[in-house]
Amino acid sequence: MKLDPLSSLAFAIHQSPGVYGLLLGSGVSKSAGIPTGWDIVLDLVRHLAALHDEDPEPDPVAWYRTKFQEEPAYDVVIREVAGKPSARRDLLRGYFEPTEEDRAENRKVPQAAHRAIARLVSKGYVRLVLTTNFDTLVESALHDKGIEPNEIRNDHDLRGAQPLIHAERTVVKLHGDYRDDRIKNTEEELARYSPSMRKFLDRVLDDFGLVVCGWSAEWDVALREAILRAPSRRYQTFWAAYGAQTNDAQDVIRQRDAVEIPIEDADTFFSQLADKVEALESLDQPHPLSIEMAVAQAKKHLLDPVQRVHFEELLDAEVDRVAAFRDSIDVTGQAGIQARVQAVREVFERVRAASETLCAIGATVGWYGTGEHTAILTRSIERLAEVRSPDGFGVIPLREAQLQPSLMFIYSVGVADIASRRPAYLHSLLFAPSVYSANGNQRLPVISLVNHLVAFQRASRVVGFGTRGAPGSSYLFAHMRPVLQRYIRSDDEYERAFDLFEFLVGLVYMDVDPGKACPPVGAFLTGYSTTEAIHDMVRSVANEGLKSPFLQDGSFGRSLDRFRTALQLYQT
Repeated sequence: MKLDPLSSLAFAIHQSPGVYGLLLGSGVSKSAGIPTGWDIVLDLVRHLAALHDEDPEPDPVAWYRTKFQEEPAYDVVIREVAGKPSARRDLLRGYFEPTEEDRAENRKVPQAAHRAIARLVSKGYVRLVLTTNFDTLVESALHDKGIEPNEIRNDHDLRGAQPLIHAERTVVKLHGDYRDDRIKNTEEELARYSPSMRKFLDRVLDDFGLVVCGWSAEWDVALREAILRAPSRRYQTFWAAYGAQTNDAQDVIRQRDAVEIPIEDADTFFSQLADKVEALESLDQPHPLSIEMAVAQAKKHLLDPVQRVHFEELLDAEVDRVAAFRDSIDVTGQAGIQARVQAVREVFERVRAASETLCAIGATVGWYGTGEHTAILTRSIERLAEVRSPDGFGVIPLREAQLQPSLMFIYSVGVADIASRRPAYLHSLLFAPSVYSANGNQRLPVISLVNHLVAFQRASRVVGFGTRGAPGSSYLFAHMRPVLQRYIRSDDEYERAFDLFEFLVGLVYMDVDPGKACPPVGAFLTGYSTTEAIHDMVRSVANEGLKSPFLQDGSFGRSLDRFRTALQLYQT
């Protein structure tokens, strides 16, 4: 699985709020009718021609060349028209402040890109905005959201600024803005920063990832050099741009190993980015009412045979939703082991939260079902266990996070099924599901891939589920308790059902894959639970034989010999 670059960026921003800063150039304000530096040059040439009582049309550039015997460089032309910084500021005001007519025609006011940026800032996903633009459209969009950001427009602001680590929202106008006498807009001014600004940028480029949009890197020499000299690759750089990049931009992209994101325009890019981040946000914590509604619908459909097709539609939809979230997992935006470990810790929690509604439906099936829904359960487990993305991050257990929904769903159905005291789904949960191997040559039992030992063993060391003898089992025991609380009220009963189901997982593991030397051993061996239910189950099979509920649904091939062999292997 390989995510598109925009989805990778959305996931990176969502999983690490505040880590990525935006670097915005003139392309972000293009749709607002804000002129670029070249647009201003052409207009200033026309002003010069008017001062000489001449008509520069149809080619102002040609007129300037003929008149002054040189190219109309931005810094030269603006000095000709307005030599003093204060005069330049007053001149530029007309290019940036909207008139009533401008407002009526949606010019020189915040556009979709600025509003989308404000959405990301308002929710804490973006804390830092760096911009080379003189306009105040980002600030206006933030004000519309009721946000008053810290603004840094010059060295004076920088000296009094709150440290970024403590600041919630900061907008840095790298070249000032049109309201400030100290704006930087000539070639000489853009070639260097003050020592304090250099130090500030070095710290920012070391501490933050970057999302670049609308910046060509061509004219801003000092900024380009600051990015190129930054030694850190702690976080990924994402570069959103339309069409071919300038040579200067390509140099920066190569040096930063940036992920390029082709875009139609800044408005579409930032709107889609904010939408994707908010979509991920909506998956994090399902509203309790949505869980209750899903459980109520599952009960209704389970208890009415006529409604079976509706139950399957309900479960299929929830499985698809969780699988889509699982498939969106990506930590490629994180550079460095510690950053990725932290990212995966957060991913485990978000995947668990995103699976709550699914597990609530599973617990409802296990508690109320009587064996009529075996096919849909098997199909759902197989769908959830189809993890295709490679785990290419060394000690980073990304694949384990992706396996978590299938494991939690199996436990939600299985523990409830055991607690109901009329188990009916062991075969469809533990024996029937299978998935293709990594090379695609054969199908393997899901339970040989999806159990707490296989799925969480490495993760328990890296992510930190605990230090007791069966940390993966302990993690499941703790997090499945709220899911099953509605049906299993007694903690002792929950512990007995959980232990028995884990014991059965181990037996099935040895039955379907007897060559394995290390079966999953649950928390029932770590001293915090009893084994009474396990002994009762073994006695039940011995006394009832094929009539035992642990064999009659087809488990162990309805063979006492297979059950005894698996038991012997597991206890050895």
